[in-house]
Amino acid sequence: MRSWFFFLLLLFCCCTSIHRKTVLVGIDPTFYPAPIGLQQDAILGFTLDLLDAVSVKIGYKLKPYNMSWDNLIDGLKMHKYPLIISTFCPTPSTCNQFAFTAVFLETGPLLVVPKFSPIKDLCDLDDKIVGIERRPQEIGLITTFPAIDFVFYNSVEEALSWTIDEEFDAALVPNILARAYVNNLFENGLAIANHNPVITEGFRFISLIEKNELLLAEITRAIESLQDEIHRLMQKWSL
Repeated sequence: MRSWFFFLLLLFCCCTSIHRKTVLVGIDPTFYPAPIGLQQDAILGFTLDLLDAVSVKIGYKLKPYNMSWDNLIDGLKMHKYPLIISTFCPTPSTCNQFAFTAVFLETGPLLVVPKFSPIKDLCDLDDKIVGIERRPQEIGLITTFPAIDFVFYNSVEEALSWTIDEEFDAALVPNILARAYVNNLFENGLAIANHNPVITEGFRFISLIEKNELLLAEITRAIESLQDEIHRLMQKWSL
C-alpha cells in the first residue's frame, strides 16, 4: 500500500512540474521598430495578458524575458530563450532560419478616408491621391496599383491632416496608429474605410526553424482558439 502511495505521489509531482514548466519568451518592451507611436504601454499590457491566456491553454508558463530591440534575434540564436514576440516578417530568406505563427496583433496599414467617403479599398482610388509611408512594403504598392497617384508623407499626423483637408483622397496609416487617431482626435473628420490591413504585418511568436516547432504549433492552436479573448484584450487596452 505504501509503495502505491509513493508511486501516486511521484506521478502527481511529475505532472505538476510539467504543467508548471516555464518557457522564456524574448520581448523588447519598446517593440521598436513597430509603428505604434504612444501605444507602447498598451501593447505591452496586451502582450503580457496574452502570454497568460496562452499559458493556460498550453499548460506551460510563458514568461517574458526583456531584451533590447537590437539584441532580440541574437538572443534567440544564442538559445537564451526558445521563442520571441516580434513584428519581424517572414520572407523567403528568413523562413530558412525561423518559424512563425500567424499574426495575432495587426500593424499593417489601414486605408483612412474622409468621413462619409464612399471609398472602401484601393480599387476605388484610380486617378486619386493616396498618402503612403516611404517603406519597401508600401512602395511595392506603386507597381501593383499603377493608376493611383501615391504620395509619400513625412508623419502620420501630416497624412491625417492632409486627408481631412482633402489634399489626399485617402492615406495608408499603420493599423494601431490609425485606430488610435481616428477613434479619438480625428473621429469627426475621418474614418477607416476597411478594417482589413492592406499589407499583412504584425506581432507573431517566432522560433528557430527545426527548434521548438512543436511548442510553436501548440501556441498557434492556442491563438486560434483565443480569438474572442484577443478581441476582448484589444478592447481592454484600446487597441
